[in-house]
Amino acid sequence: MIMAINLLPRDYQKDLRRERARRLIVVCGSAVFLSIVANMILISPLWLLFALQERELGRELEAIKKSPAFADVSDVES
Repeated sequence: MIMAINLLPRDYQKDLRRERARRLIVVCGSAVFLSIVANMILISPLWLLFALQERELGRELEAIKKSPAFADVSDVES
């Protein structure tokens, strides 16, 4: 077992502990931020495709509602 003796004064030891904690917080915060940004970048193409598909389905629905065949069916249901 290796014995280590810290020869720094207590105030410097406290400062070193605080600095270590600050660096850990910065590293963890950066990791979380970068993972969120990476997920946004990776998910944005899917979101775009779903938005375009939803718009196209809306157009198709409007076209079907305007068609004469749909009018005949809605007359029968009424």
